[in-house]
Amino acid sequence: MMGGEGVELLFSSFSLFSTCEAVWTGLDWTVVLHCISCYFVADQAMGFSSSSPSSPSSSRRPASASSSSSGPSSFSVVAVAQYAFVALAAYVLAGAPLLEMLGGGGGASLEGSRGAGAMSAAKMESIAPVDANLTCAPHAFGNVHILSREPLVVYIEGFLSPEETDEVVALSTPFFAPSTVFSSGVERLDPSIRDSHKARVPRSHAVQCIEARARGFQGWRPFVFVERLWAQRYGPGGHYAYHFDWSSASSRMGRISSFMVWLGDACTGGGTHFPRLRKPSGAEWCRFVECGGEEREGVVFKPVKGNAVYWENFRPDGQGYEESWHAGLPVLSGEKIGLNIWNWFQDGYVPAEERTQEPEPEQTQEQGQGAREKTD
Repeated sequence: MMGGEGVELLFSSFSLFSTCEAVWTGLDWTVVLHCISCYFVADQAMGFSSSSPSSPSSSRRPASASSSSSGPSSFSVVAVAQYAFVALAAYVLAGAPLLEMLGGGGGASLEGSRGAGAMSAAKMESIAPVDANLTCAPHAFGNVHILSREPLVVYIEGFLSPEETDEVVALSTPFFAPSTVFSSGVERLDPSIRDSHKARVPRSHAVQCIEARARGFQGWRPFVFVERLWAQRYGPGGHYAYHFDWSSASSRMGRISSFMVWLGDACTGGGTHFPRLRKPSGAEWCRFVECGGEEREGVVFKPVKGNAVYWENFRPDGQGYEESWHAGLPVLSGEKIGLNIWNWFQDGYVPAEERTQEPEPEQTQEQGQGAREKTD
């Protein structure tokens, strides 16, 4: 039967297992020292158990029994745990980093290194690449109204100009296809949940400027990336059932915020309903949210061409806001066209093009003259 020293060793071993990830990802030397201290606890426990009698009856055993206990059967549980502890510590602190370096994993990969926040290939494909040389004309928003501070919900007048809305619609129209839903990782059509058509918007210069505007509106937060834009078209009866924009909450990654932008408002009905938000009391909000008539709990944003609503999906600790639960209400007549701008947070992730980007060498006057002559 294992004594108190053996139990203490096992608890120390469990402590190592719980801290291995921290050692591997961050090489926190405080944790390393903790691992070393665990080893000394194990060593002391082993020495104590080998030098102390386990019980008064053990001293009265015959010599034959004592000699037999010194054979292979004396390889105690405590000793096994101690050797396993040392082997695990050696692998975490030296073996795994060495294997990764020899296997080519020590450098920056397309998915980012462990310390730089790995991103799946599917998610990277959905992120809009940033063009460091992009130049956009200044854009003047209309009035900006804060509806809620927690979660942060902001209504933006004139997020897109009339010309921009028309261009996005024109770019999207050839690509509209029935919208799908995901259930248990399977993509399928289900008009009872989502009855609309969607199109991934081609990235013209204007679209890239809209992406940059969305990122800038959030203060260019580090490790936040704009996903490729999607246009949504709803005809009569078109709707989207209540849902979150995020599928799982995490402090490390997730769809941290969303914009809903209206590209076309030639419809009745079709509001965006947040039933868990508190309805504003000021009459000035009635230009943008439903007031009077059918009393719905929460807030229903009216479709207004060019305007947008922005909201945050996660709390600072990574927990999702329940208030971000929302739906696209059925269109009663006409057609509604919306633009989804989703923003993805990946802690520590740096895109490959930014990690490998190097400043171009300066041209001499002669080199510049030669380049001009070749293009003339």
